[in-house]
Amino acid sequence: MEPSTLPATALPPARPALEAPPKRAGPPALSFSGAGQVVTAVDEAPEPRIAMIPQEQQRLIRPRESAAEALAKILDLISGQMNSQCFLALASARGETISVNGFATAARPVSELQRRIRRLIELPIDVRGHVVTDAQCAALAFAGGLEGYPEPRLLVELAVSEIASGDELSGRIRNLSRKRLYLVVVDDEGKVQEVEQLFLESDGTVGFRAPLTLTDGPVGTEQLLVAIASDEALETFSLQEGEQAAAFFDELRAEIRRRGSTVDFGMASVIVR
Repeated sequence: MEPSTLPATALPPARPALEAPPKRAGPPALSFSGAGQVVTAVDEAPEPRIAMIPQEQQRLIRPRESAAEALAKILDLISGQMNSQCFLALASARGETISVNGFATAARPVSELQRRIRRLIELPIDVRGHVVTDAQCAALAFAGGLEGYPEPRLLVELAVSEIASGDELSGRIRNLSRKRLYLVVVDDEGKVQEVEQLFLESDGTVGFRAPLTLTDGPVGTEQLLVAIASDEALETFSLQEGEQAAAFFDELRAEIRRRGSTVDFGMASVIVR
């Protein structure tokens, strides 16, 4: 049987060719409608936007300076700008706490130092002022000329900051690393007396006790305690005890230079009523 043939049917005219869309410079942007869902192409990728923080706010959120950085700035400030015959400022840090003790015959130099520190340092700093007499200025000048100033190696800690005349003052000295330790009291009249009751504590610090009695009435100034540590004996402490501060510290300075010694020092003060 021969295959049948269907009559030819006229085909509709061909449609004009579609123009291809213009090619993009790169792959199509992608739109994600959710995790694990279909990815589809979108016409345009959104332009990225970057949030700009105002400069004023940038200054507020910058990393806070460390205690070590703050202490270094304070030491530079004291060393370079606070020069006076009767002014002494000592800065020290324990952990994140920085303390500055200023000694002067008036409150103004310490107030000025505090103002400069607040302009320079972001961290809160404990600044305390101590009023001394002219007769005690030689002790300040001596400490200010020692190696290590204005960061004392020795920390002199008192049990109280104020005692009644005739009472016993107690405290301890930290960071002793030398063979010999001396501690003297420089009273408001400038007289130097050595503290003899020194003893080793269980934690490695050196404790002390000293009765303090005013020869006249109560005073508004403070009694100074000066600690000196040395690797060799210093004769000034026994030969010059009871002398005025000017003569005592002149002789002590000369002896240290004569021996070529290096000493550590620390200072504190107490009010006796």
